[in-house]
Amino acid sequence: MPTTTDLRFVSTRRGAGIFSFVVSLPLWMMGGCADIPPGPDEDPLGFDEEELDEHWGAYDDVPLPKNLSTVGELVAQRNCSTAAAMGLSQQIAQEVACGNQALFENISDINNVDLGPAAAPFLQKEAARALRRAAARRPEERIVINSSWRSLVQQYILKEWEGSCGISVAARPGHSRHESGLSIDTNFGLASSMRAEGWSWVCDRTNGGQWQGCSDPPHWDFFTGADMRVESVRAFQRLWNKAHPEDRIGVDGVYGAQTAARIRRSPLSGFSAGITCREEPRVEQVPEEAPPEEAPPEEVPEPDAPQLDQDVAARAFIQDATGEDTGTSASIWRPTAALRACSAWSINEDFSSGSFNVHRYQVDLSVPGTTTVRFERRAGAWEPAVLVVDSRGRLVYGGDADGGNPDVEARAVASGQGAAIAELTVENNAPTRLFFFLTSWKQIDDRLSGRLPTTARYTFALSQQCEDGGTAYRGLDHDGLRVPRSGLSNATLRSALGVSVERYGDTIAYQGLSFVRGKVSWFGGPNDTGVTSQETGAITGERLRSLNSPTQPSTATLNSRPGDFYYIAMRWDYAPRGKDAWRAARLLVVNPTNNKAVVVRPVDWGPNINTRRVMDLSPQALRDLGLTTDQDALIAFVDAGTPLGIRQ
Repeated sequence: MPTTTDLRFVSTRRGAGIFSFVVSLPLWMMGGCADIPPGPDEDPLGFDEEELDEHWGAYDDVPLPKNLSTVGELVAQRNCSTAAAMGLSQQIAQEVACGNQALFENISDINNVDLGPAAAPFLQKEAARALRRAAARRPEERIVINSSWRSLVQQYILKEWEGSCGISVAARPGHSRHESGLSIDTNFGLASSMRAEGWSWVCDRTNGGQWQGCSDPPHWDFFTGADMRVESVRAFQRLWNKAHPEDRIGVDGVYGAQTAARIRRSPLSGFSAGITCREEPRVEQVPEEAPPEEAPPEEVPEPDAPQLDQDVAARAFIQDATGEDTGTSASIWRPTAALRACSAWSINEDFSSGSFNVHRYQVDLSVPGTTTVRFERRAGAWEPAVLVVDSRGRLVYGGDADGGNPDVEARAVASGQGAAIAELTVENNAPTRLFFFLTSWKQIDDRLSGRLPTTARYTFALSQQCEDGGTAYRGLDHDGLRVPRSGLSNATLRSALGVSVERYGDTIAYQGLSFVRGKVSWFGGPNDTGVTSQETGAITGERLRSLNSPTQPSTATLNSRPGDFYYIAMRWDYAPRGKDAWRAARLLVVNPTNNKAVVVRPVDWGPNINTRRVMDLSPQALRDLGLTTDQDALIAFVDAGTPLGIRQ
């Protein structure tokens, strides 16, 4: 008689009854745990063909939280339990079992083992049997398993919650031993018998068998079994493609940006299209007339989803980053970006030679920080695309989403599709080398087989913000405002002095970035006898003689009132956005002779154009820069939220 494997999550009386106990446990007992590298090598077994137990009833005890329907919504709610995703997880388990019917075995019927609400009722066969034997050795002891086999989706949720919910570290999706059904998270009741049956406690391997100070005390591993982590990823990819034939992804078992994006959009209850393997109906045997034996249906292999062009590019760039041939027609130019720690760098480049369709910039991030990356089209008809790979050949950013890199987090700001700018941020917690691959979305669509137009010109800019006070360079034009400089029309200047175009302030390159250079002087404070005691700044309305007081402030005073000591006047053009926009702006002023820099805020309009000076600074800023009147300074925009004062 043909039968089917009923791979559903159990809802036993024991499992349901412990719910109130489980939620009172520490959060690390409920959530994800780190996967410590195994001690002995894995020894994959060949498994006999054997049907899985059919005691796995529907998992009905855990209600779906109100107003939640997708994985992304559950992640955003951060309720510290993956139980709401059990419907989708059950479906992934069934899909894994499509080609591995004899791999798993039920553990829900072990008398002294209870399952928490987010624990699947099965493990790989040998691990399940070893757990059963361990439980039989100590029938008087009862344990609670809060995580057993874990789906790709559950691992994704835990990784997203890393740093909260008591989860200090979680393995990257597709890399946890839980996804193979070879790990459990439990309490300590059967420790000695579990060791005797081949289970390995993480604290024995990493912390001398001590609970105190162990990175992940609930975690146990079984090192005999098949590595099914890739199959878990493939199972989700197949399910997605069946449910979304219009948006198919590669079925390659690789967790990356494309798979992550689809996980976020997936329904917590599972896909209505169901699993991909065909299930035979259950047929009761009729004694008096047994049905004739049917020949097995001819196997027709399901074709994998077409490989996405974006994935082709990502794989090509991964291979290039590790010194291998890309396997494509890509022609890559490989310069290095001279980005200094906690600073900014930019370059204006083009594809005018027609020889290259990809520019790869090597960037060494020598200190932890957050780097803003901006790839802006300046000329030509094309859409900028940027992908990022680390020096170990791991994807960091896939063009429009984080690549799931365990060491570098990327956040999309703008993909560049249908636009002139591709922008993202990357956050590194340790020194790292990254490769930024710049091309166009059409090149990605063409699988790197063509060329960009020779008219294509761009600006590539990097700015690293560090916790210790780096600055985010924003150039000479930012947020609708422009640093006053020679040749710019200026409606405010025309209204005040009858001069239509700014005469002073040259544009120069300094450390690869554009700045306006011009002569400087000072204003404001008790010693400024050129203004009356009642005269106020044209931008902020503050009394100018009241600023920069005292004239020799202590460090504590500077830190407590930086706005009083770091300010500037230029011949601003109010026309684009008015005074309010200038009031919120921040500008970086640099002394090019000693590389000292300060961040200042606009307070007043000036200086008099007849002085030929470009800017007036506060006495404190001038002193910190080591400048005197009529010496040259450089100026450009930085982020509006950049703290005032001395900067790197």
